[in-house]
Amino acid sequence: VSEIGRMIRDQKNAKHVKILALVIPRLSLECTARPITRTLLAVDVSVTPEFKWVRNQHGHSQLFHVWVDDVNKREIYHHETYTMTDKDYHEQNEMSVSLVLPIPESDDERPPQYQIHFVSAYWIGSHAVYPLSFQHLIRPHDYPPQTQLLDLHPLPIQALQNEQWESFYRGKFEYFNPIQTQVFHVAYHTDNNILMGAPTGSGKTVIAELVTFRSLHTRPNKKIIYI
Repeated sequence: VSEIGRMIRDQKNAKHVKILALVIPRLSLECTARPITRTLLAVDVSVTPEFKWVRNQHGHSQLFHVWVDDVNKREIYHHETYTMTDKDYHEQNEMSVSLVLPIPESDDERPPQYQIHFVSAYWIGSHAVYPLSFQHLIRPHDYPPQTQLLDLHPLPIQALQNEQWESFYRGKFEYFNPIQTQVFHVAYHTDNNILMGAPTGSGKTVIAELVTFRSLHTRPNKKIIYI
């Protein structure tokens, strides 16, 4: 307070000035970034208020303009608005903004960093900036390598260890094909996500059925949607 008093040359009103300064919306920003592709970057911005919410000053909500720019080229890559409510503030709800930003393909065109801005629509001087550096950014390959098909012994349908489910395939085939054999453990014995890409007629439907069998066993009261 004494420091504020010296700045304004009025120790008597310094405390009042400090109270008023705490009302100005100030935000703390933290960001996590992850490349989606070589030219797209997903950014999650965590927003933490560092001011005192006063109803007759802030009302029920505060509006902020959000934009991302490159100071070198003076280009704006993204713009949107963000609304913070008094409910989010007082209940300390998680406040975040998710952005998808372009990444220049060429190293020469890529700036050293982007700047993420949060600027109040109502208060002069309420401006938070987060520098998003590309220094340690690792982008994915142009074409992710395909999973190698291993030379495995085909699994018999008895690997299901369930007479009812084995009966679905008995008379159609006795062994799972190479692709089905390779993904059998993940599909039938784990809850891991699977992205399966293979030609028509390669047995993808059977793999979906393996996942269904596991769900019926581990979550008998749940529903399954197959599209």
